Amino acid sequence: MTNDDLTARFDTSDAWIRERTGIHTRHVVAPGESTADLAVRALRRIAPDDCVPRDRIRTSPGTNQAPATTTTQNG
Repeated sequence: MTNDDLTARFDTSDAWIRERTGIHTRHVVAPGESTADLAVRALRRIAPDDCVPRDRIRTSPGTNQAPATTTTQNG
């Protein structure tokens, strides 16, 4: 989701968001996914196999049981 996506929904601008947060793009998880799923996919893309063996990539069980890395929207 880009800042332009947000400006279509809210009274704001890309420049206003960037100046205050430095953010220009957000990653949105699909239903049933968590931020841990995004992290694992990102690591698999960037880390060489010999640096982080695939069988060593783990997330904590019960992602929603620990404090969230972002808010969860219910509904």
